[in-house]
Amino acid sequence: MPLAHDGSGQPSNTPGRLPAHMHKTVTVDMGESVLEHNRELARANREHLKEHGVRAFDFLGAVGSGKTMLIERLADLLEGQGLQVGAIAGDVRRTTITI
Repeated sequence: MPLAHDGSGQPSNTPGRLPAHMHKTVTVDMGESVLEHNRELARANREHLKEHGVRAFDFLGAVGSGKTMLIERLADLLEGQGLQVGAIAGDVRRTTITI
């Protein structure tokens, strides 16, 4: 298991973290709060879905982490209870990052 750091800059054996020498933290001034804008959109989406009797879930995770399997099994269970189930798949593809 590779050594990783815990934010203090000191090595640790925390699984799933990059070794301290392999990452760099940068601060980017966005000029506006991207998170606040996202919260506003999410709030509006929740209200719209609620008005139409829709309950939505968002599954995020790494490739191969089991998201699709979880959704398929959950859909089977919900359909078995007489509920209507639908899924929308999306993928954000990043080709480059410039720092």
